[in-house]
This record gives sequence, structure tokens and C-alpha cells, in this order.
Amino acid sequence: FMDTTASLDLGGYHVFSTGNQDTPNGLSQAPASAVNLAHPAIKANAELQTGGAALDKRFLAKITDRPDTFSLSGLSSALSWIRYPSPNSSVPILRNEELILLWAEARLGQGNTAEAAQFINFVRRVSGGLTPIANLASQTTDSIRTVLLKERLYSLLYEGGHHWIDMRRYGRLNQLPIDRTGDVIFSTLPVNSFEVEARK
Repeated sequence: FMDTTASLDLGGYHVFSTGNQDTPNGLSQAPASAVNLAHPAIKANAELQTGGAALDKRFLAKITDRPDTFSLSGLSSALSWIRYPSPNSSVPILRNEELILLWAEARLGQGNTAEAAQFINFVRRVSGGLTPIANLASQTTDSIRTVLLKERLYSLLYEGGHHWIDMRRYGRLNQLPIDRTGDVIFSTLPVNSFEVEARK
């Protein structure tokens, strides 16, 4: 259903509800008291919209400033998620916006930098309110991929751990921030022991 003329939010969703015997969205938190916070680098690296008055629309739609900084175990953030404003908020499985960026990634992998740049800039402009990157198609494949991964970061924020997966796919986990000495960026996720035992 990839369609640049349709809503970027078109797609499949996990549906949540506070109704009888339904499951509420556990990712929904009050911004002022939330304990699941956004990393400060997401705000620091967000670009300004065309005109330079406000940050990337994707950032503003998903993250807000807290009234204070929350700190725990040596980590601090003053940014709360607003991606899911209520326990009834749906969580995307796959949206049109991601499909467009996947199309750009596929075209880049085929060496079609012109089409890759076209779709990357489309998402920047329509979803982020950002100025298209001039001459993006003439950059190296690696440079275009760096831009693509950043667009995927902001487009898919808090929708399923995409950024970690993307960085792992391209051998870039070492580019993720480490905030405390001794912390480790894992390259795999643990499998629940009950699932392991069930398959023996």
C-alpha cells in the first residue's frame, strides 16, 4: 500500500482499549510524571523545519519537554514521550511512511541514488517539514544511507526499536551513544527462557 499521495499514517496497527476485557496501551504515560523517557540526543540532533522556527515535526509530534529533569542510575532526561497520548492509542505495525523509506533503501541498494534521494527528501519535507537536501543523489552511497537512517529514526520513533535494528543491519551499533562508562550496546536480544524450554 505504499502511496505518496495517501496519508503517511495509513497502515496496520495494534489496537488497544480501556474497554471491558481489552488491553490498554502500556506505553501511554503522563508527560510530567513519565519514567520512560526519550534520549536527549534525539532533541539535540533534530533539524529545524524550513524557515528555522521549529524543530522537525516528527520530533514535536512524539516528544515534549518535561517540567523537570528525571534522573535514575546515572541517566538523565528532560524529554517525555507523547507518541501515545492515551491508553486507547494504537501502535503502528507498518505505516505508509515506513514503506516509502524502505523503497528508498531498496533503490539505494540497487544503485539508483536518484530515486532513493527523491523518496528520502519526500519524507523529510512531508513528514518532518524539513528542507530537502540539495544534490543528495550525487553523494556517496554511504552518505545517503546515513541520511536515510536518520530519517528512519525520526519517522519511526517509539514504534518498535527500528533504530537499533537499522544500526545493527549496517554494522553501525558502535555509532550509538553510550552514556555511562561500562555500558554495553548489545548486538542481540535475549530470548525468554520459557520460549527456549518450549522448543527443546
